[in-house]
Amino acid sequence: MTQPTASSPVAACAAGDALDLVAEPPVLANDGSGVCGRPADTLLREELDFYGDHAWTLNPHLSAREAIDHLDEEITRLSHVPRGWQADEVAINIFLLACGLLNTIDEDLREPSLRLPSRIAALRLGRAVRWAVEASRGIKPRSHGKLRAWRDRWLDGLSDFLRLVATRDTSNPDTLAASTDKLSVMLREPLPAALQKSRVGVPSPFRRLDMTHLDVLALGRRYVAKFPDRAQPILLLGLRTSGSYFAPLLHAFFTAEGFATVAVLTMVPGKGAGAWERRQLEHYARQGFAAVILDDSPYTGGTIFTAFDIARRAGFAVDKLKALIPAHPARPDWYKPLSDDMIVSLAPEQWHKRSLLTPAAAQARLAEYFRAQGFDDVRVVESSRVAALNAWLDDASPDARGERLKRIFEIHLERGRDRREIRHVLAKSVGWGWLGYHAFLAGQRLSGHVPPILGLRDGILYAEWIAQDELSAAARERGTAQPEAIAAYVAARVRHLGLRGGSAISANLQRQDNGIRVLGKMLSRAHGSFGINMLMQSRVERRLRRRACPVPTLIDGKMQRPEWIVGPNGPLKTDFEHHGLGKEELNVADPAYDLAAAILDWRMSRDEERRLIQRYIEASGDTDVAKRLFMQKLLAGLWAMKQAREHMFAKQHTIERQQALHQRFMAAWHFLTVEAARYCGGLLPPTDKPQWRTPLIALDIDGVIDRRVFGFPHTTVAGVAALSLLRRHGFSVTVNSA
Repeated sequence: MTQPTASSPVAACAAGDALDLVAEPPVLANDGSGVCGRPADTLLREELDFYGDHAWTLNPHLSAREAIDHLDEEITRLSHVPRGWQADEVAINIFLLACGLLNTIDEDLREPSLRLPSRIAALRLGRAVRWAVEASRGIKPRSHGKLRAWRDRWLDGLSDFLRLVATRDTSNPDTLAASTDKLSVMLREPLPAALQKSRVGVPSPFRRLDMTHLDVLALGRRYVAKFPDRAQPILLLGLRTSGSYFAPLLHAFFTAEGFATVAVLTMVPGKGAGAWERRQLEHYARQGFAAVILDDSPYTGGTIFTAFDIARRAGFAVDKLKALIPAHPARPDWYKPLSDDMIVSLAPEQWHKRSLLTPAAAQARLAEYFRAQGFDDVRVVESSRVAALNAWLDDASPDARGERLKRIFEIHLERGRDRREIRHVLAKSVGWGWLGYHAFLAGQRLSGHVPPILGLRDGILYAEWIAQDELSAAARERGTAQPEAIAAYVAARVRHLGLRGGSAISANLQRQDNGIRVLGKMLSRAHGSFGINMLMQSRVERRLRRRACPVPTLIDGKMQRPEWIVGPNGPLKTDFEHHGLGKEELNVADPAYDLAAAILDWRMSRDEERRLIQRYIEASGDTDVAKRLFMQKLLAGLWAMKQAREHMFAKQHTIERQQALHQRFMAAWHFLTVEAARYCGGLLPPTDKPQWRTPLIALDIDGVIDRRVFGFPHTTVAGVAALSLLRRHGFSVTVNSA
């Protein structure tokens, strides 16, 4: 990919995760005078009111108790919300929260298990090891009778509501509200206390994969067209987490389509089928059901193949095994090893959000936004310039799973007869239903630090695209990195995007606790051999979770230079909404991480770091940040190395891209080495002004004061003790190393 220059329109706005790592657009100091010379209060009042009532969506990691409370709120809201897009959003939220609760219950019924890689889980050895681990918990498992009965009644009540959603008969809010009566009653029944503390799994399709429930229904219609036999009983075998959302919706759809017998079961292939799940599979196999496997877009397909193997061993014949799986641009042909009569898929270009990003579809939405700003005529125009911008977006995209769908539009505006102007808008997919509201809230609350947003609708966030070549020469000349501006941005997140009420801040998110797991894996190596450090990792992670942050915040999570652009009045942070919390994100709520990442990515000097921290403390009141900074520096460096390594070997890249990834890995490696040396040096006793004196000792480094236990050069307790001893006895030390 050709690197865009800072003055080209291509460098106008960071296209989020699609930007090349090499690009380093200049950044200005924010003078606080607003953005683009336009007022920040141009958002639609109806959107401000609706999304403002959903501030809880900043944290996607709900407990089951929180999901129940918010589901009850949405059911109540459905009876009085305005008809139109608001009612549609509330219906989507009920679907997402209700299915999330179902997923949590199914996880609880399965109980914890040994999770193995899909290839190992499919082997006889893997199955034997898992059976041994589960059998070691005791002969008598805890009773699940009451909870399983509640789960079955919940699924039955959910079907009444989803039948209207599946048939798109949601125009009458009164009818829709009545369909939730069973759910409302059941929400008042007590559930086990331990279950209420469990985390609700974040569904990737609706958080980061650009899918909607309409795509799930499109898959169902394709299945009906391909296998129209309504007399054939169907077992919808959902693979958790995503399958817990797909299965209830498709159950309602197939029932509405006239299929006589449709059952629902979910499982986690990596855990294997539990005892009850195995019995259910065997029962449905004996009854002649077809097992229809449901999951989101896979990358390797290993989980799907493992599910096929589990179902086959339970007694399903090969001709009774099907799969409804959407294809993702990162791996559109994953299902090629399967026969055509086993798979029903949906190509990425057929997903619903693609249809929302055509010029014709954007016309109505952008006309609504700009007319609210006083423009009389609003037209979306196709031009060679916007075609070049979108071609660059497509070329720059790493085509990775989780890459957000985005498009740029050129808008011609008129106000009166003589006032005409041209603007550009970036439309970006940010989630579906409540899983995307955080983007609007962040964009609105961070006004002045991010490109101006226009609104959020149907999971698409619309923001102004600021062309760098349209800025004044004076603005570009002032484009130098200013730690104070970065500090002001991070502090603004602390003030406006706090998570003080969220229960997931210090909770164990298990598989999604990515930041804690990266640190825990590294620090546990201090305990020695391979087996011991694995045993110690969970203990280290528990200690890390107890290190509370006084200002838990929805962090940015991605502070690299290409994420910043130059605005007319200061620097603007792009891609500001989705790298902090999510299924594949860091899931760290400490703003010290953003500061540490900025120090790494901007390669700040000690003086710049001092200014960064000082300005941040002044703007946020977070006086404790210095104590937490070193641990977050470790995480920032380790996370950067991990991501660079994964991207480097995940697919073929151009030489320039490969070199950029290599440089990022080495920059993080160097950063960790230097920061660890400075930290350990601070543990030594104070000394007078450094000077050469006798006696002089030439000290080897490798294996003496330099080890690589943690994956980068650093000293050890013994090394610090040795240097301290030499200093106390007046030795001068010189390095003897090649």
